[in-house]
Amino acid sequence: MDITLSLLRAKIVELDASIEAQKSALQDLELQRNNALYQLNSKLDPMARLPLEIVSIVFAYCLPDSAPPTPNPGMAPILLVHICRLWRNVALATPTLWTGLCIKSVPRREGFIELCKTWYMSARSLPLSLTLHCPLGPPLEALVKEHAHRLHDLDLTLCSYNKGGLPSWRAQGPYSSLKTLTLRFGNCLLARPGRNAIFRRLDDILQMISEAPQLSHCLLSELFHPRSVHANGSDADPKPLTHTSLRTLRLGEPKRILASIDTKSSSAAVLPYLSLPALERLDISYFDIPPQQLVAFLSRSSPPLVSLRMNMPESQPWHLDSLLECLELTPRLTDLELFCIPRANAVDSRICAFRTLIELMEQTEDVLPNLRNLTLYVRVFAREDYLRLITILICRQTSHTPLESLRVIFHPNVLKSHVEPDDEVLVALKVFMGNGVLIHVGFEDRNFIA
Repeated sequence: MDITLSLLRAKIVELDASIEAQKSALQDLELQRNNALYQLNSKLDPMARLPLEIVSIVFAYCLPDSAPPTPNPGMAPILLVHICRLWRNVALATPTLWTGLCIKSVPRREGFIELCKTWYMSARSLPLSLTLHCPLGPPLEALVKEHAHRLHDLDLTLCSYNKGGLPSWRAQGPYSSLKTLTLRFGNCLLARPGRNAIFRRLDDILQMISEAPQLSHCLLSELFHPRSVHANGSDADPKPLTHTSLRTLRLGEPKRILASIDTKSSSAAVLPYLSLPALERLDISYFDIPPQQLVAFLSRSSPPLVSLRMNMPESQPWHLDSLLECLELTPRLTDLELFCIPRANAVDSRICAFRTLIELMEQTEDVLPNLRNLTLYVRVFAREDYLRLITILICRQTSHTPLESLRVIFHPNVLKSHVEPDDEVLVALKVFMGNGVLIHVGFEDRNFIA
């Protein structure tokens, strides 16, 4: 019996060894087959015939144009690593594919944050771009903090409806490489008065700007309640933050500017706390601060402003002296775009503002001497206004900086018969068009002069 058991055990060991040898041989055959398939695909794949540098460029064109890519298995760049080994190797060896990341929602599955970290590791040492259109939580704040020094573009859309209430966002800097900063308020804008703005204090934004010494473009959209006037919640105004690199400042969303007269929030509340001596472009889609605060900002900053795009305040009257001060403080201005559209059937300071402007430009060329492009968005326009514009065109035509374009855009709800120029005005404006001046008078999609 003992001899039989020993023989059986030895037989089993022998069979196990044979099985393992067969498995090893099978794995070797599968490996050889995969290599043969890889070589065959390489011969048939047109991408394999191209230099790797060309393939990398082709892969870059697979990325979305409008925003950084999202970590989606069905979209580039993750899709590219799942096609074949060659594509995977090329994609992972192309750091430009991984510099941008857009997160619209945070999946509940584990490992998502680790995926984002690996994503940025594939970018190697290149500058990074991060877009967050979702509620901020500790994992995402940690992601921002870890890569803050490498971020070149940061776009945050914030929402107040988190389970823990308002997110306590603080600067995670230093943002030593940051060039572009965008802060938007997502939704829930009309929450109860005490909670309808993410930044009830301005300290957070001022701190982020101060920790980004190379920042050149900044967009702040609907972040403050108009009654939020103090940065630290006290009665004492802080000293304005001076930033010497910021060249473009946009306050509000330009695409919503025609509808912004009904908004309940404002981003221009940050102006009293900034001094921007390098500012070249200022875009204010809506604000409800006294004009004197804009005058004080321009006086304090002395910026080389060349472009101003502004929706005139609805409730703050623009007196002649305030308007003159603004014009005197912006002598280099070449592009001026004013939205002077009051509410329907209402006459407010916006109408007076644009009429005061064209009256001043009609009287003297010393007002905005370098102006080349003038755009007015209006609801009301009389024959006298057209005649003033013609006078301005005549005077500027012989100056050292003649007007290159003149646009008068009417609100879409205005009746054509109320604003259309008469035949005499049309003939005069067409003469200027014949002399090379770009003139658009009408609605966005219709030019009466064409």
